Parts: sequence; C-alpha cells; structure tokens
Amino acid sequence: MDNLQKNTISMALSGGSQVDSFDIFKSLVGPRGHVRGGPPPEARQHVKKTLLQKFALEGATAESSDRVVRAMADFVTLVGRLGLLQVYGNDFVRRICHVTFGSDPRFLLLCPSPPVRRILILGERGAGKERIAKSIGLTLSALSGKSDAFHPLNAAALPQELLESTLFGYVPGAFTDARREGREGVLVIAHGGGTVFLDEIADASAAVQAKLLRAVQYGEFSKLGAEEQEPMRSQFHLIAATNVTDSVLRTGHRIRPDLYDRLAAPAIQVPPLRELMVNEERARKILDWVVEDVINELAARDVAGGVQGELGGRRTPKRGVSASTASMDSFVAWATNRLTGMIREIANRMQKYPWPGNLREAAQVVRQVLYLGTEGLNEVCEELLRQGERRRRSGQSRGQDGLPLKKQIEDLEKRLYTDAAAQSHTVEQVAQRLGVTRQTASRALRKYGLRVDRTR
Repeated sequence: MDNLQKNTISMALSGGSQVDSFDIFKSLVGPRGHVRGGPPPEARQHVKKTLLQKFALEGATAESSDRVVRAMADFVTLVGRLGLLQVYGNDFVRRICHVTFGSDPRFLLLCPSPPVRRILILGERGAGKERIAKSIGLTLSALSGKSDAFHPLNAAALPQELLESTLFGYVPGAFTDARREGREGVLVIAHGGGTVFLDEIADASAAVQAKLLRAVQYGEFSKLGAEEQEPMRSQFHLIAATNVTDSVLRTGHRIRPDLYDRLAAPAIQVPPLRELMVNEERARKILDWVVEDVINELAARDVAGGVQGELGGRRTPKRGVSASTASMDSFVAWATNRLTGMIREIANRMQKYPWPGNLREAAQVVRQVLYLGTEGLNEVCEELLRQGERRRRSGQSRGQDGLPLKKQIEDLEKRLYTDAAAQSHTVEQVAQRLGVTRQTASRALRKYGLRVDRTR
C-alpha cells in the first residue's frame, strides 16, 4: 500500500461522526478504483486501525472492527469480480452497501451479533438479480462467520413439492421414495447466518409461501411430514427475487401481502440495461466489462476445463485438469483484440436498442460476434434492430398494453358503440348491429354519453 492509498483512507474516514459505510468501501477500493483483485492486506489493516481509533470510545472493539473490515473487503472483491461498479455505477453500489452494512458503520461495529436480514430484489429478466443477491448474501454470511454459505434456489425451476422439501427438509417416510434417514432443509443448513437466495419467489405455491412466512417471521418451521412434531428453529438471511413488477406484487396476486411486507422494506430495484446505457461512452464501458467477463468465462471453460456460471459466477476448474496458463493468456489476448473495435461499433449502432434480455442478452451478443467476427457483426446488429422495431410496432398496434383489463374492455366497448351510433338512426339499429338487446344498447349509450342522430 502506497502513501496515496493511506491518504485516501484517512480522508474517507475523517468525516467526524458522519462517516458512512460506503466511505469504508471507497477507502478499501483505493484511489485508482481497482476492485477486481480485492484490497491489499496493508489497506485492510490501516482501515481497521483507523476505525478502531475513531469509534473505540463509543464501544467498538478490535474484534468487531476486524469482522466489519474483513466482510467489507470481501464485498469489495465481489463487487469487482461481478462488475457491479462498471455496470450499475457508483450510486447503485452505495445502495447495495447500505442494505448490506447499514449506512452508519457503528450499526455493525457496536452490534453484538449481526441481525438476520430479509431482502427483496426486483428486476427484469437477465438484469443481474442473482449477481446482486450473491454480493449481498456472501457478505452477510461473512459478517455472521459463515463464509461461502450462499444457497441459491429457483422457485420456478423446481416442482413445488421438491421446492418445499428442499427448503424445509423432510422426515423419513414423508413421501414415496423419500430417503430412509430423511433430509435436512436448506433453512437448517443455513442456520447461524448463512444466506438462502430464493429466485422467482412469485412462482412459489401458496403453501410454500405460507410456511416461508412463518420461517421469516418467527424463525421456525416444520419439516415435510412432521407437522405434528416440535418445529425446527433456524436463524438465516433470506434474499428473494422476482421479475414481477412491484405494482403487481402489491396487489397480492403473485405473493402473499404479509410475506411481501416482510421482504420489501424497501425492495432493491435493479435497473434494466437500457436505462444504464445513457450514452455511447457509458454503453462502451458496460460492454467492455461484458466482453471481459465472457472472455474469462470461455477461457476457463474451454482451456482449463472448468465450469463457470454466467456473468461472474465463476467456479474453480474441475479436479484433475491442469490449465495451460500460456494457452489461456493467448486466448484472452486474441479474443480481446478481436472484439475491441467491434464493441465500439455495437455501442454506437445499438444506442436505441431496448435490450429486453439485459446483461444476459448482451453477453450472448458478445459471444456471437466473437464467433462470427467482423463479417457477422453487421448481421447481428441488423437482426437485433429488426427485432427491436418489431417489438415497438407490436406495442403501438396494441396501444393499450399496461392498462388494466377492465379499462381495455371499456375502451373497446366505447369504440364499438361510437361506430354503431354513427351508422344508425335508432337505438334498435344500434342493438341490431352489435347483437345485443335494446335495453343493453340504451344503457351503454347513456354510459358513454352517445346519441343516435334520428335526422339523418
């Protein structure tokens, strides 16, 4: 750590009693903004020492300072690895930092043990909800002393009976083909500060949501087949996510209102890609990160034989496979050089494209261009622009998308009665044209303030 970073730490944490938890994040990131590799050990020690000096009189201890700084350093590393600053920007990462650590660092420095958290993440498909959940969840687990305790489940991908047994566990004989010894649920495995991530929570059945509500509210639940027994108890962090909009969730049609109230306080809204690409320069920065992530993914998968998750969810290579560092470096250099100029072209030409698939779609476009080269660049861009135009025209032709069904029906009915009244001399003719009774036609004409011109 050089003097520049020491000065940065001192300046970030010298704000009297108004030091923000995001100030700790910035001090660990350092003046050059390099976050992918994580902060150096010297920076961690300096931040820990500075925090202890600053808040010792209020009750902060060396242990609590060390816990917070270690967790924040993990958070910095995750933010760098998952590209959160490059993609979502400073303000959004500040919001995530506040959700995870609280805005005032004393919240965790003085708290004997971190409280369990319930968080709801909203966003369109492919917007990066799981990456946000991973950055928060792994950090919360680290604060609770359970590193790497992140348990993702997708409520839409599992049969509801399997989802229930996976979440809550089951006792021997709970159902046909059940294990003889039964099974512990993820909520039990996560006990003590682990994080459960439940994606597409709006697709969970009413029965699963009801049991989850009790687990969230009281920290207790029953295994499948053990409803009459003493309930299990567990303290765990829960992060839920869905691509259903907040306005629909509030109606209670997709998620129990009482469960929603306990999760959304308030919800984290992940911005779609079209709102992030505000200009060509910003689009290039985001696409540059997508390129880097895709290349690293392909290099580790194809050269090292490893398996990686999409957009940042990397795992270690399979055992028994030795990676050729030279081959990987050569591939990365070749792919980066191949894509550099083409990414500028994509950023320039696709400024008005809505990116309905968000980051997931952008990653797929990068893969296509990498494979097809400059010859396929024009074809890929033109096809995407044609798709965007078709979606735009489709939305215009429907016109009423997004309005409540009742309002759409009323608008259609009004247009039909307006046209029929303009072509008729009597109410009977209006009724005859529309195939309804005279009484129904008369009532509708009064409702919409329409009259039949008898003089024509």
